[in-house]
Amino acid sequence: MVPEQLSPSLQQWWIHLAENAIPDESDFAPLLVSAYIAGGKQREALFKTDSAPEGSFVPGGMVFLLPHVLAGIFAAAPYILNLLGSAASINNTLTTVCNILLLHDRAKESFAGPELQQGKGQVQEPVYSIRQVVSIIDEQLKNVPLPDEERDCIAYRIIRALLEQPDGTIEAIGHLQGSA
Repeated sequence: MVPEQLSPSLQQWWIHLAENAIPDESDFAPLLVSAYIAGGKQREALFKTDSAPEGSFVPGGMVFLLPHVLAGIFAAAPYILNLLGSAASINNTLTTVCNILLLHDRAKESFAGPELQQGKGQVQEPVYSIRQVVSIIDEQLKNVPLPDEERDCIAYRIIRALLEQPDGTIEAIGHLQGSA
């Protein structure tokens, strides 16, 4: 199966994400995403770290983070879409960004705490979605030998990139979900 060609707008969106989250892989983003979306052996080859088959995207055991990020975005898609829906107005967007920064500053305490509450015991939707996205992406990145702090930073950079271009995010997630 030949990797699917991404539209120019999707290519630019994936490059934007990679530039913001994993700059060293931004040149490879369209190829990696196309192979991931193609599925099957092409997707499997993205995750192999040794004995990579000839012609794979992992020559000589080189490990790419972007496939793990793609798996995390795919798994966190409902939370990402909820987050984007919660950030519909500029006030919600600013609040969400402030919450991201607050969570980043208190990452270890935030993940240890069982809840973030507001008012009458209702969970703050944007904060809950942010925590879920970070947790899911972090879990995917545990498959790659990275320090905990670096995984956290990558996860927060991904969220920032997702929020910066919400229309592209929705289109990209739709494309990922269509490949499942």
